[in-house]
Amino acid sequence: MTVMPPKGRAGPAAGLSLAGLPPEPIYDTEVVELRLEDAGAALLALPSRGCLPAGYRSNWPDVVADAAEAYGYGEGGVRPPVPSARRVTQMDEAFGWIRLLPRDRINHRRILLLRALTSPVTGRHRHSWRSIGEMFGWDYRAVQRWHAQGIGWIVQALYAQQLGGADWARLWRAEREGPDSLARHAGDAPHADLGKGIRTTRW
Repeated sequence: MTVMPPKGRAGPAAGLSLAGLPPEPIYDTEVVELRLEDAGAALLALPSRGCLPAGYRSNWPDVVADAAEAYGYGEGGVRPPVPSARRVTQMDEAFGWIRLLPRDRINHRRILLLRALTSPVTGRHRHSWRSIGEMFGWDYRAVQRWHAQGIGWIVQALYAQQLGGADWARLWRAEREGPDSLARHAGDAPHADLGKGIRTTRW
């Protein structure tokens, strides 16, 4: 029987705390779900023109010949900003968590990936619980339950890595205690592991 760690926001990267209790998880259920949704929004915001090489194009905006064709009067939608390199790295990290699910749980992987797709403009999910269920012939309540199970497995796997002293947990602590962190007090020396690697922040 697997015991879930207490839900928390921040804590030591690995090992036991001063009180002798296990550290609070860096990634809890809420944060993992938000990270996956942000990864889906970043994926949809990436510029794409299909699988074929792009042809000749100009970055200049189209000439407005009529006032009725000005911005806001036509059918053109709002284009989301291109994600930064840091956000793309966070996207790759979050989608990499899908591999933490058991290999035979293909349906859980599908649900997590489909539910993660959110509009980069409105923030709304591209696929509702019912629409995902209709795609595969599942009940929407089962879709919600399997989604929660998948998120729970990711949280447990990340917490196990944190307790094992994984590099990402150690570097997260170094970044949190770095000179730009709000959690670091003035006059404290920077963490010894700061600058040894680059990883994304918790959010």
